[in-house]
Amino acid sequence: MLKYSILPVASLAFFSLAFETEPLLASSPISPDGRRCSTAMNQEAVESLARAATSWHSLIRHHEEFVSCDDGELAEGYSNAVVRLFAYQWSNFGEYVDAVRKSPQNQTWILGHIDSSSSREDLEKALSNSLKCSTVSREIDSCEAVRRAIEGALAESESISKAK
Repeated sequence: MLKYSILPVASLAFFSLAFETEPLLASSPISPDGRRCSTAMNQEAVESLARAATSWHSLIRHHEEFVSCDDGELAEGYSNAVVRLFAYQWSNFGEYVDAVRKSPQNQTWILGHIDSSSSREDLEKALSNSLKCSTVSREIDSCEAVRRAIEGALAESESISKAK
């Protein structure tokens, strides 16, 4: 026969405090390795983004490390980083093409971060670059996908401006 005992409420409070983990962000998705984004992890991701936003390789590596934090402030930071890479580092477009060829989910993630949260100036510069795409066959499809995403973000930005 099993015996059950009732712990005093104070004991339960101690138990919950003793095993309390770091707070998780309310909307944090689970990363492929099963981690959720803690407040400290999100802060580290946001603080390290500027260093990672210098190339496609480092930005993608940053996202892979902090995928479970891709929401809110970090997501907006990723959007700005993606658009700025297309706007001001177009000469590295081949690095982007290589990254999305190796891992097509990178293209989905990157194109998903081209949105109206970026500045109109950066979006227009990125669009201008995408209109000058190389005729190198391996780049044409990627370039067209980028151009369509930028045009969508500009249209969204325009509709937001009109609504104000």
